[in-house]
Amino acid sequence: MDKKLFEVNLTRGLTYRHGSAWQANNERYIETLLKDFKTRDVRIIIANFNQTVATHMFCQAAREQVYGSRYQWIILGYPSSSLWWNEPTHCSKQEIVRAMNGTLQTRVPQFSMDENANRSEFVSEYIKSFSKFENDYFDAYAYDTIWSLAYFYRLKLTSNQSNTEVFKNIIDNIDFIGATGRVRYLDGGRIGEVLVEQFVACRMMNNETCTIPCYEEEEDCHLTVVKIFRAKYSESKDDPPILYTLSPIMWHEFKKSRQPTYELCP
Repeated sequence: MDKKLFEVNLTRGLTYRHGSAWQANNERYIETLLKDFKTRDVRIIIANFNQTVATHMFCQAAREQVYGSRYQWIILGYPSSSLWWNEPTHCSKQEIVRAMNGTLQTRVPQFSMDENANRSEFVSEYIKSFSKFENDYFDAYAYDTIWSLAYFYRLKLTSNQSNTEVFKNIIDNIDFIGATGRVRYLDGGRIGEVLVEQFVACRMMNNETCTIPCYEEEEDCHLTVVKIFRAKYSESKDDPPILYTLSPIMWHEFKKSRQPTYELCP
């Protein structure tokens, strides 16, 4: 029976130890992992690792040529794009740009992308003041969590019961507009917005904008992040999230010699 008729799903754990003493072992393990993917003709790679591991992974992907239009990487997104260049590797910046070009990432937005007039004055003031302070990417989520606790204790005071099921019901009934959007919970977990973004190679211009595309021959390519989709829950928490298209998926071959060189995928 022809194995090519079937989709092959592989799950691989990643052994990685932090520290310069383990760098050679880490590189050998990642190299073996990527060669296994190539042998098994894996084309879509969904990965969940921190940014340190990701930098070394894409460095090795550049060396093993596990990138380009024949592969699609989908990773858990990170708050900062600049941190890609802070982790020392044996690869040049251009090699990492080459490997990451076209990669999709998922992450939560720092703030809600909706302008909502129903926010309280406290939340609106927090958003206005946010840029004045040194802050972490997830500060707004911590802020909304504090408000969630306040709503929880207010609702708890109206109930004389104290069992776990009552606590769960109270949490599931929390519903307000926070800094990160509509704050609701389902089975104890936060319901929020998720962004799907794409890394695209671009050329830095004199006005500090990054113009797409940028090709390997130019030797000074950067990465820009393009928002592709936004997933957002509808009014009913039981319905699946609604997917909103923000921009078309973009892909251009990194080498000018290939055709087509630029493509928009609806």
